[in-house]
Amino acid sequence: MNLTHILSYSIWTPIFLGSLILLLSGKMSDTQAKWFSLISSVISFLITIPLYTTFDFSFGQFQFQEFFHWIPAFHINYHLGVDGFAVPLILLTSFTTVIVVIASWRSIEDRVAQYMAYSDCCDSFMAINRRSSCTIYGSLFDYVRPHDRRV
Repeated sequence: MNLTHILSYSIWTPIFLGSLILLLSGKMSDTQAKWFSLISSVISFLITIPLYTTFDFSFGQFQFQEFFHWIPAFHINYHLGVDGFAVPLILLTSFTTVIVVIASWRSIEDRVAQYMAYSDCCDSFMAINRRSSCTIYGSLFDYVRPHDRRV
């Protein structure tokens, strides 16, 4: 199984599906928004399962690394990787989003589509935070290194 971009999928799928809920919020009923959000959060959770099941915990390095030059003129790169500490937290975060959507099924009555889109997007934002705080190396601002500055 090719899991080359699984980290990107786990970050961008909830954002894309949550944005889709926002775009379609005027055309869908509250019940449709709830179901769409539940399905999208389950999809996001299912994406993170192979991340956990295929992770080699005996290997003490970053795994599932992705790297490409995003803005080469400024040396800005898109670089992701995950270590053994972050993998269970990523799985837990995506599972928690499914629980949040189910738990809010009857309690949210106003702006349902916006709330559901927010909960889906928060899945990505929480996961990005877990990844960055759990030694995920994102080199967006890597081009400003103190040793590169010549005075």
